[in-house]
Amino acid sequence: MELDEAGTVAAWRRARAEIIDPTIARNGGRIVKLTGDGFLAEFSTVESALRAGLAMQEQLTSTFAAQPADRRVAFRMGIDIGDIWVDEEDVYGNGVNIAARLESLATPGALCISDAVHAAIKHKIPAHYEDLGPRRVKNVVTPVHVWRASGAPPLPARRKPAAFARSAIALAALCAMAGGVVYFASPDGTSAVGAVALVDEPLPSTVAQPAVEPNTIAVLPLYNIDGTEETRIFAEGLAEDIINRLTTTPPLRVSSRGDSFMLDANSSPQEVRSRLRVAYFIEGSVRRSGDTLRVVIQLIDSATGFHVVSRQLDKPIGESLQIQDEVTKLVVSNLRVALPSLADEPVFVWAETASYDAYLAYRRGMDILGRPLTRAAVSEALHAFEQSLTVDSDYAAAFAGICLANIAGYDVTQEAAYMTSADRSCGSALDRNANLIVVHDALGQLYLRTGRSADAERAFQRALLIHRNDVTALTGLGDVYSIQQRLPEAEQRYREAIGLQPGNWRTFNSLGNFLYTTGRYEEATAAYREIVALDSANGTGWANLASSSMLSGDFAAAVTAFERALAVEPSPRTLMNLGMLHYYRGESAAAKEALEKAIAMTPENYLAWSNLGDVLALEGDREGAKRAFLEANRLGRDRLARNNRDAATLLDLAWITAMLGRLDEAQQLISTALALAPTDPYVHYYDALVRAQMGDTENALDRLETAVEMGYSRALIRAEPHLTALHGNARFAALVN
Repeated sequence: MELDEAGTVAAWRRARAEIIDPTIARNGGRIVKLTGDGFLAEFSTVESALRAGLAMQEQLTSTFAAQPADRRVAFRMGIDIGDIWVDEEDVYGNGVNIAARLESLATPGALCISDAVHAAIKHKIPAHYEDLGPRRVKNVVTPVHVWRASGAPPLPARRKPAAFARSAIALAALCAMAGGVVYFASPDGTSAVGAVALVDEPLPSTVAQPAVEPNTIAVLPLYNIDGTEETRIFAEGLAEDIINRLTTTPPLRVSSRGDSFMLDANSSPQEVRSRLRVAYFIEGSVRRSGDTLRVVIQLIDSATGFHVVSRQLDKPIGESLQIQDEVTKLVVSNLRVALPSLADEPVFVWAETASYDAYLAYRRGMDILGRPLTRAAVSEALHAFEQSLTVDSDYAAAFAGICLANIAGYDVTQEAAYMTSADRSCGSALDRNANLIVVHDALGQLYLRTGRSADAERAFQRALLIHRNDVTALTGLGDVYSIQQRLPEAEQRYREAIGLQPGNWRTFNSLGNFLYTTGRYEEATAAYREIVALDSANGTGWANLASSSMLSGDFAAAVTAFERALAVEPSPRTLMNLGMLHYYRGESAAAKEALEKAIAMTPENYLAWSNLGDVLALEGDREGAKRAFLEANRLGRDRLARNNRDAATLLDLAWITAMLGRLDEAQQLISTALALAPTDPYVHYYDALVRAQMGDTENALDRLETAVEMGYSRALIRAEPHLTALHGNARFAALVN
């Protein structure tokens, strides 16, 4: 500050007026103390505190970047979770002390957080977290575990991971941020402003427990008394539908299905309050006796364990769907006494009606779609939805289910007929009921696969307006933002979905796919390991774990994971990827066998034909390779006709045409893909392969270096048979090693 006291004070005032104060307000915080050249602010959530800190650092760094290096103002920040007390004279608490020490450990321009903060937000806010380990700090007996948080680094564009193509594998506590605006001369001569953050809430041993707000409620799994599969499906659907109805009743805040269903149906009030941080919860049971359903519903105060209300509902099978509305009205009417803000709120009444048998068949179909998908599973789900329509021919949810099942069928087989059926079924669902979440979820998925990303975004946002915790819509938005190159937003949506449903394997799979296709293979491997930890018989999890292990260069681990995947279900995609692993290892006979099995199962999958062409070319079977590439080209063109902005298909076709000797056409296809996805590492990798085929070594190496910079696997470049001519090149050796 001695270098330019007046200038630094002016910079500080500008920072507060233009960046700090507005950012704190925008994130729901407030300044609770000023210390001359410092401040303390509190936030309602730990997420808000960290988002504010990251946003301030980014804006402050950008704003003062033009200053001379010896006079540049930089900022330090720290965030902790702990108790604080505010009186007329000062702010006190252990959290204040630790937060101040975290600030002192931060370098100018950096943000340090405690282990408690990291544990609370690591799956919720996409950022780079660097583990600095335990540190001893003044006036704190035990070491403080410190993490450095920074904004998420730029990511390469996302490419949908399917099979390996040519050479590619197709504070909820009260939180405070204190801006301890401590000016000092750092070793490099810069002036620095330190900021500290903390949380006004009791601090447990490791992770802060959020406050229990009076308008919070959870719905536990309903106990299946008679133990039949039919009753299980109905009970799960009933609980999920009650969650959806309560979610649409402001100002209630409803625990997500993923969190609630992690608990048992008979969990104690203490466990519910501790785990879910809700003031009330619903428990109960379902039993069918002949043509009658008996549903017992109990609304319980989690603090006392006392029943607020208990009701037994006996309904004929034909009136089963009225139960959801009755339960919703029962809960809201009894909470209105405790929550005056509910007094004038209308109770949401579901717009969909169906018979018990139609509803049960629909829920059975959705249950099947929630599992790892195969051609047989798709057929089974379609049969269930068609049964539902046999009972009720105007049931919109069943039409949406047929749409989703056909989309799944297309994903599994690449057969165009599925997409035709999906389009027709989604239209029928929308015509019958435009207010169902599942209708907009299905439309979003359909639009994604036909290149209509803006329409997909609107569909998923509509679903979230109906139900703000709709995980399918959140992951769908992640896919949309990936396509639109809004990558930090995409990752945030995937991690939000995990936060809502940490027991749902599909949320981890969506995140893993995102990380995988952006070149973050080790992180993707960690996400896929979560899937097989949740369910060791999940073939999709094992297959994707094998793929990410392969791109990380761990071929031995990939073989083991492929074996586990095939033991569960010998899917075409797993066989294709296993075939490419054998290809990279020079095991052409094993590669050919796996790929021929995949083609026998899905003859319309152009990637399987393309990969077989590569293997046959490696064996020297030119005629066989040509036939395979011609079939791949025909099928790939059909796929491109359905979505001509699909960069992945354009790249695959570029390689296929190159292997058919049409190098100029291959270059044109790559140019089109490059215009659509300029930061996609696969675009540059395919460009390198085609240039290597043309003998353009230096430009091929340039593209390979760019691909690696953007995240492409060095291990696969090293193993690629079509690049063996470059192995003696010094630039190539430096790149792959």
